[in-house]
Amino acid sequence: MEPSSVDKRIQARMEQEKSGRDPSWVKMVPRFLRMFLYRAFKGKWHLPAVSEIHVDELHHRIEADRQPVLIDVRFSGEFDTGFGHIPGSHSIPIHELETRLDEARPFMEREVVTICPGGGMSLVAAEMLAEAGFQDVKSLKGGIDLWFKKGYPTTRS
Repeated sequence: MEPSSVDKRIQARMEQEKSGRDPSWVKMVPRFLRMFLYRAFKGKWHLPAVSEIHVDELHHRIEADRQPVLIDVRFSGEFDTGFGHIPGSHSIPIHELETRLDEARPFMEREVVTICPGGGMSLVAAEMLAEAGFQDVKSLKGGIDLWFKKGYPTTRS
């Protein structure tokens, strides 16, 4: 009898655990699940500790030399490919955020904006930073996709 796709996934997960390769994205599943369930039932995002900033507002601040700290939480390969990234951004992929918080701690008292492709992952990342004690954290509404569509500058390092 052929194993089902669920059985295959369970077996693959067990093999990962045996090998000591626990993908850190697995730890993100409860956060994403909570976010998506709330959205499905209430029709809006509910992350009470964070707010969003629109790409136009962020662009205006950067042009006025009031750039906040930008943390791009996309996967490493996305940071320098495709659209690239907003100049001055720091790359800390969301699945590494909890283990790399020390890199962001110097910015705890400053305004921090998290960035992802469309705005969903950056909401989770902003919530994680707020829970870690960051004072002023926002998520980029519309993400790098909307930033790029608006024609705002990006770079590849």
